[in-house]
Amino acid sequence: MTVTVEKKTELRVEFLSLPQELQCYILGFTPWRDILRFTSVCKAFHQTYMSSCELQYIVELGGQGLLPLPDINLGGHVPIPKRLQLLREKSRAWLRFDIHSSKTISIPKQYYGDQRRFINGHLFLWGYGQPKIFPILPEPLQHTIDRDWSRESLCPVDATIVSIDLDMSQNLVAVAYIIDDTLEIDDKKIYIDLGALDGDGIPPQAVGRTLFPSELLPICNYRGFILPTECRRLTISGKHIALCHCHDFLDHGWRLQIWDWQQSITSMHLQ
Repeated sequence: MTVTVEKKTELRVEFLSLPQELQCYILGFTPWRDILRFTSVCKAFHQTYMSSCELQYIVELGGQGLLPLPDINLGGHVPIPKRLQLLREKSRAWLRFDIHSSKTISIPKQYYGDQRRFINGHLFLWGYGQPKIFPILPEPLQHTIDRDWSRESLCPVDATIVSIDLDMSQNLVAVAYIIDDTLEIDDKKIYIDLGALDGDGIPPQAVGRTLFPSELLPICNYRGFILPTECRRLTISGKHIALCHCHDFLDHGWRLQIWDWQQSITSMHLQ
């Protein structure tokens, strides 16, 4: 029994006599839990661990339940100390999250069946009733908007809204709609009207109120059924507005209309 203890002691001393870089390299092949155990029972191991970003990175990954990726340099190599810093910052962000800071928002009954869009701390509701926007979780010192629209201020009264997008920084709301008139289904077109979020009229940088597609977009699929709202998505991106249009849920062919809303009322077509 005495001989065994002496052998173990000799092995431990031999390992600690190795250069610190080599100790870190060897410990890097051990599981992260074992590294923590070593540092808790040996002062020398603890000092080695505290001086090694590589060992701390291994333990941080394991503690967060993450897997290390191969160190492949794709032109954007991030050194281990920087990776360790990013990991710790992300973990501290969850510690700062207050689960008791949630806020309950009551939606008026007339908006229960309406579509909803959350953007920049505001909730936008639209459907068959009056469109409405109001702040729910605005940022400090952020300009907020709380207003109702009449349908005719966003689009013609005899129209069906198919998609809406907002850009708070540009004070812009864009509304894609179909005119519900007596025309045949194949003759109907999707239009986009622009408006100001904080008042009537349009933003001064807009070339006009209504944007027109460069070609007819089908309202129905090949089975004759009217396409649901989910098949159309309107997106504002800087000086461009895009309408992505799908023929059918089972059809992977999408059409994309793009407008430079500050320069032209007609679109470019991509397919």
